[in-house]
Amino acid sequence: MPTEQQLIDGVRDVLKRAGVSYASSGERDKHYAIWLFAMIADEASQFGGTWLSGLRPGPEAVFRGKPSDLDTATRYTHARVVGARRDWEVHVDVNVLGKSGAQHGVDVSMLPLASVRQAVRRKAAPALSTYGLGIEAKCFAKPLTPNEGRVTLGFHEEVEGVFWLAANKNNDAVQTMLSAPGRRTRFFADLKPGSATELDFRAAVRAQLNL
Repeated sequence: MPTEQQLIDGVRDVLKRAGVSYASSGERDKHYAIWLFAMIADEASQFGGTWLSGLRPGPEAVFRGKPSDLDTATRYTHARVVGARRDWEVHVDVNVLGKSGAQHGVDVSMLPLASVRQAVRRKAAPALSTYGLGIEAKCFAKPLTPNEGRVTLGFHEEVEGVFWLAANKNNDAVQTMLSAPGRRTRFFADLKPGSATELDFRAAVRAQLNL
């Protein structure tokens, strides 16, 4: 299991290259989601470019502590990244709109910029859309259970976009669920700083940036 300090150090390494510090309050699970955000931003910076927005004076990156809307009064850090065919915004703990009309807090979301701009104009939650990516982040001391796979499948069905489960633990049943043919889901298990799975995750991010 990654330590809280390993996750914080991983985030700080990425943000430091952008000239930004990291306000590191929160629980381990929150740092894990922010570490995933940092890995996406890092890959994008080498691919097409990354710009951080919503910084506090310092400059300092401050992330949401719980799911909230894009247009909240308090500014939170997010990334604008350049892909092969479209630009994206990457957020931590932002509400997205599901096909049922309900809003859902997604741990890490990679939203097409067009979806974000439309949502801002309508003062509504953004849709993940066909090309968007949502990530459920789970950093547990206890074993992972099939329930995490079921939650990810539910998100995948509701938001109608690509959805991944990133976890520091493995589970064969979850692996089977999320790797079934026809599903736009993936399971990154034993994912932690410096692991082989981190390289797999980064490669998948690069592929997403090509969409």
